[in-house]
Amino acid sequence: MKKESKSIELMREWLEGLGVHVVGTTNEFYGGDPEEGGQGLWIAADSDEDGDYFRYYGSASNTNYTAGVHVGLTTQANSDGWWFEWNDAGTIMMWPF
Repeated sequence: MKKESKSIELMREWLEGLGVHVVGTTNEFYGGDPEEGGQGLWIAADSDEDGDYFRYYGSASNTNYTAGVHVGLTTQANSDGWWFEWNDAGTIMMWPF
């Protein structure tokens, strides 16, 4: 049975409340109309305020990170029906399941 994902608006509010810089939607990133919204979130992974949530480099040997995302953030996102995918070292996308 597929879990229903929390809304994009709720996920954006949650991330921004943590100090994560949500740039926009994945639709905007890929050149679509911003008014159409988007299926996922476009995140500037290199500008989170504390620098603790995303580590593209050097996270492989650190047990606090799974695929470069802090395990606590990954766990909560997965629980809410979302997952992370790197685009490049400074850009990560968050998608609903």
